[in-house]
Amino acid sequence: MKLYLLLFTLVFTLTTLSGQSSEAYFKALTSENGLTENHANCIYQDETGYMWFGTFDGLNRYDGYEITTFKPDPNDAESLSSILIFAITGDKHGNLWIGTTGGGLNYYDSSTGKFTVFRADESDPNSISNDIIQSLFVDSKDRLWVGTNNGVNLLHLEDWSPEKPALFSRISIGEPNQNNQVIDIFEDKDDNIWLASNRSLNKVTFVEESWKVEAVYRNKTRIFTGVQSIIQLPEGQMVVSNPNGIFLQNKSGEEWTNVSSEPGNHLAIDSTKNSLWVGSLNGLRRYYLSEGLSQPAETYKNNPSDINSLTNNSIEDLYVDKNGLVWIGTFGGGVNYYDPNRKKFKLLNVRDSGSSLSSNSVRSLNQDKDGRLWIGTIGGGTDVTQAAFGSDTEAQFRRINTPSRVYATMEVISDSDHYVYLGAGDNPGLYRVNLNDENWPVEPVAGFAHAVFSMHQDQRGILWFGTYAGGLSRWIPDESEPSGYKITKFLQTGNQSNLPSNIIRSITEDLDGNLWFGTAKGLVRLKSSAAREDNPIFETFINEPGNSSSLSHDYILSLRVAPDNTLWVGTFGGGLNHLTSFSEEGIPNFEQFTELEGFPNGVIKAILIDNDHDIWASTNKGIVHLDAKSKQLTTYDYGDGLQSNEFQELAACRLSDGTLVFGGVKGVNYFHPNDIHVDQSTVKPVLTGLEVLNIPVVQGASINGKVILEESLEQTSNINLRHTENNFSIEFSALQFESPNDIRYAYQLEGFNEDWIYTDSDHRRATYTNLPYQDYVFRVKASNSDGVWSEEFKTLNISISPPIWLEWYAKVFYALLFVLMLYAFRKFSLIDVKEKNRLMIEQVSQDKIRELNQLKLQFFTNISHELRTPLTLITGPLENMIQTSKTITEDQRNKYHHLMYKNAKYLLRLVDQLLDFRKLDQGATPLQLEKRDVVKFLRDITSPFDFLASKKNLTFHFLPEEEPLTAWFDPAIMEKILYNLLSNAFKFTPEGGSVTVRVRKSMGKKSSTPEKFRRYGSVAISVEDSGVGINKNKIKSIFDRFYTSSSGEVKNREGAGIGLSYTWELVELHRGKIDVESSPGKGSVFTVRITLDKNQYESNEFRTESTHNYLPQYDPEDFIGTSSESSAEELELNSEVTELQQRNMLMAEREDSPLLLYIDDNADLRSFIRKGMESDFRVVAADGGRAGIELATTAVPDFIITDLMMPDVDGMQVLKEIKNDPRTSHIPVIMLTAKDTAESRTEGLGYGADGYQTKPFDIGDLTQQIKNILNSRTQLHERFRKQVITSPKEVTVTNVDEEFLQRAMDIVEENMGNTEFSVEELVREMRVSRSKLYLKLKALTGQSSSEFVRTIRLKRAVQLLENSGYSVKEVMFMTGFNTASYFSKCFKQQFGIVPSEYIRLHKEKAKNKETGEG
Repeated sequence: MKLYLLLFTLVFTLTTLSGQSSEAYFKALTSENGLTENHANCIYQDETGYMWFGTFDGLNRYDGYEITTFKPDPNDAESLSSILIFAITGDKHGNLWIGTTGGGLNYYDSSTGKFTVFRADESDPNSISNDIIQSLFVDSKDRLWVGTNNGVNLLHLEDWSPEKPALFSRISIGEPNQNNQVIDIFEDKDDNIWLASNRSLNKVTFVEESWKVEAVYRNKTRIFTGVQSIIQLPEGQMVVSNPNGIFLQNKSGEEWTNVSSEPGNHLAIDSTKNSLWVGSLNGLRRYYLSEGLSQPAETYKNNPSDINSLTNNSIEDLYVDKNGLVWIGTFGGGVNYYDPNRKKFKLLNVRDSGSSLSSNSVRSLNQDKDGRLWIGTIGGGTDVTQAAFGSDTEAQFRRINTPSRVYATMEVISDSDHYVYLGAGDNPGLYRVNLNDENWPVEPVAGFAHAVFSMHQDQRGILWFGTYAGGLSRWIPDESEPSGYKITKFLQTGNQSNLPSNIIRSITEDLDGNLWFGTAKGLVRLKSSAAREDNPIFETFINEPGNSSSLSHDYILSLRVAPDNTLWVGTFGGGLNHLTSFSEEGIPNFEQFTELEGFPNGVIKAILIDNDHDIWASTNKGIVHLDAKSKQLTTYDYGDGLQSNEFQELAACRLSDGTLVFGGVKGVNYFHPNDIHVDQSTVKPVLTGLEVLNIPVVQGASINGKVILEESLEQTSNINLRHTENNFSIEFSALQFESPNDIRYAYQLEGFNEDWIYTDSDHRRATYTNLPYQDYVFRVKASNSDGVWSEEFKTLNISISPPIWLEWYAKVFYALLFVLMLYAFRKFSLIDVKEKNRLMIEQVSQDKIRELNQLKLQFFTNISHELRTPLTLITGPLENMIQTSKTITEDQRNKYHHLMYKNAKYLLRLVDQLLDFRKLDQGATPLQLEKRDVVKFLRDITSPFDFLASKKNLTFHFLPEEEPLTAWFDPAIMEKILYNLLSNAFKFTPEGGSVTVRVRKSMGKKSSTPEKFRRYGSVAISVEDSGVGINKNKIKSIFDRFYTSSSGEVKNREGAGIGLSYTWELVELHRGKIDVESSPGKGSVFTVRITLDKNQYESNEFRTESTHNYLPQYDPEDFIGTSSESSAEELELNSEVTELQQRNMLMAEREDSPLLLYIDDNADLRSFIRKGMESDFRVVAADGGRAGIELATTAVPDFIITDLMMPDVDGMQVLKEIKNDPRTSHIPVIMLTAKDTAESRTEGLGYGADGYQTKPFDIGDLTQQIKNILNSRTQLHERFRKQVITSPKEVTVTNVDEEFLQRAMDIVEENMGNTEFSVEELVREMRVSRSKLYLKLKALTGQSSSEFVRTIRLKRAVQLLENSGYSVKEVMFMTGFNTASYFSKCFKQQFGIVPSEYIRLHKEKAKNKETGEG
């Protein structure tokens, strides 16, 4: 029978039948959407909500977004048996039964995803009777009815399971030998089974434990034949269809009435809408049961010009799903579905009928006084309905072709005139249609060179025309004017009282007569009182950044005045604004509705207000309904029946009956707001996919040796994952098919994120990565397409197991192992605990020794520097006096004596301090306490520092709080403590700073005060300075032995590292306490506390004799050391001489002497070097590394000597910067230091040092070493001048110099033949100053810039003369010389002979060489 229907369909579809097709919005699933094939034979919705489609190319499952296909797999015995699917049904467990053509019956187990095949077997009476399945049905008793090409089979599902054999019973229909094809099966309300076969209609009842089959007669004598579909009406009457029409059973049940002669092959009842759907070979019909079945209420057919019509008229199956959607399987057109509950958005567009628009792009809408709708299009002119238009009328149009592009329409009626003005994109930009003439002539209106986008007639009768870039025109009625109007134009002038822009997009008028204009640069108001003024004031309101009460955007598109006289403003990108009020100052207050508040789009194309004062706004993403009271937003889009998501600018109007009309890019939508209802139904989401480690998880499939899904994902409530499978994704769907793209979702993973994460239909996937092992609960919920959320959600429990080493049994094992280890430890380790402790103590002791040795090594390195520097200043002057004993002046001799004595005293203090330190370590320094006035003693001790403060330009104060202040103390120790503290303060305080000594009595009343200070208190001596300060992280270390400061801000050497440690030892010996407070850049405060409690000392620590006449034992300068600046009188060198002064001094000396730069932070050494070498060199000195680098780059000396250990920038850094600077890289450098280590020597030579001299040194040897280095450089210069082929590497020391010289030579080579090439050109190419180039080339080659250029040219000339056949004249021009005489002169000056003689000698030499070889 099915084959017969297919052939009949092919023939029938070629026949053209009459009948009017109704409009409906059908969606389609075809092969383009993922359907395997476009012949949809059967449709079914399972218990979960998935839609299933049987085609000629397999089985398809649809979840609203994606289609999953099932086909036979030769390698899988549990796959589908055939691709020809003709019937589908399901049981109460959610499993499917699929009937195929030739492949038998298939059972789909939804829990496992496997198929079981049942085939006909002639030897088995319990098998199905035929492998061609026509129909399937599961009745209310859970019995499966199988209609085949050879009768019907029955299987009791309650007695069957996939593990048991299926025992089908066969029920005979008609004569035994007849071929009865069972096409349809139905169960009525009385549990009777109806079977429609190709030969008869049968009713099956169960009587006395057996099945009774009775043929159903059409009347008393005629049996029904050719029945294709059976249905029962809600009242109980049966309805069948066959090629002869539709037949209705009468109430007695004995006869049938042919209520419709139109054929039908499929019937479906929509009980919610009280409708009967009939599918035929010529389209789809809908009958309303309340109106009878004689005539269909609606007929739906394929319309090639309407993409929303049926895709094919040949209907193969009908199905009404749980939500009332009607699904239509077609022959060749795929699956169509229709929502009877769909929003009643009606459509006008281009179609093949009299109701067709001329163009789908609609830019203006307006209703005239006669109710006609004027539709302005882009490219199609203006369409006007023939009669009054409303929501329930069918439009027939009259077309006005000129202008072709219409942006605005306005009807103007006067006593004698009736016009409709058309704003156009042509030139002129305004036309009018004369409606007084029945022919409706169109007249162009002069004076509009720009497109008219907006028009308005106000309550005064004034016409306003807004143009695009042409400003605003006002027409005041005036009979004295030829045109009948006094015309005024208003343009943007830059004046705040004029228009802000010449682009006028919209015009409206409020209830008070004020005019409002939407422009490209703000909202403009013209008060009613100024409407007729010649120079009216336009008020402009714009966006104020940061002010949420201002306009959200300056570009205004649409305007609409509400019945409450408030203004709604649509912007081009900023959403919707509501002007609610003005402040007393006249400032408007806007309420903003943007994308942040839920608007789908910020471009508001048009605004309308319905009878309930609700707002309807068209956008680029549909139409938004804003409830004026609740402010709730509802969005409608293409899926709800709109022509498109995109609408056109200002294309909207409200009709007299309340119908709202919006124009878009694909036609016009019109609707009555009362017909648009929010769907309150809810949806339940399902899980559609699972991925673990980016691998899709298939039911029953193994991943890494483990099956994750034993059952289908939908039927799985728990999944267990390994700790390595903690990256997974879950996909979901809502199985709502009306507008699936409008559905929103929310999901959460309890245990990971407690808040709901909201997403849309394009992102129906939750992805989690690197989750910790624990138990989680995944939940997902969904809203329907109208945004109504369901509180019902889908749940999936997810357990991520810990790694095997963290499982419970592993933890038990660890606990047992730990107990065993404790036992073993107790049993075995205690045996040799003493030995282990001994080894541990030895290890700690060795670590301490290594640490101490390292500190001592650092100490001795530093102390060697402290000793070598003064030794140099002793031995150096001494050697100088010995060598110049006959010529040295008495004055110079005395200065040398003073310098040697000063450094000898400094050495003596260092030695004394080291010896005292040793005594303290050995406890050999007893206290000698006296009772004395501390203040007087300290004043005497500190008074010598006044001179030192004046010398260093410091402010020094001694500030006691009370006087006298008597205490027991050791004067000698107290002097050493104070001198050490003051020496540090003076050393680390820069010029202009201050040092203060404070003395006070302190009573220890705080609980934190040490016991020795509580009873009688203490004397607190504080030494404050404004020096560089100490970092907090270093304060704890400053009293450690051998610690030295590394502050780069201090212009002093690091020191030996024992001063503060020595001070701390002395304070502790004195039963005192020393504290420090310091901040970097603010200075330091050292406070020494000496107890006033005599009982804290031993009896043998008190001195018996008096020493009240104690005199200070030290000079303050002895503590500051040799690093202090020497006076000009001592060394005849003013430390404040600037670089410019030094250079002026040098210029006055011998210009032919090499310039020597000496860099050291010790003023005495700088002065000594200057005096010792001034007879051989011009000497300039720099105080420290930073000053030395600056002086080296400005003075560019011939030689540099630098000390290694300097505080700000040490010698290594100086060497590195000098050798890496192209300006100074050629200068020889000798490192001069007391730090004589192999590592330092290797590092210095690696940076390019030319020598390394340790202190103390012989100044004569140092002078000779410098001369030798300079002489070797001179030899390199001569070699460069004389050798014909010289590589830069042969005459340079550093890579930087080599690159510089090579670049200079390359530039000269490139310009070899250019006679105009000069030194200026070379300077420009080298990108240095002329003086820098001169000094650099002079240092590297011994030649000036011009000599260098000439030398390179002459060397090239020699090469050409030797190796080519060119003449002398040709070589002359090739090397850039103009005259032969000058070339010959220069050549002879360079090589000693003229060019011609050079060629002759070269040839003779070559000839002699050949003769000798022969």
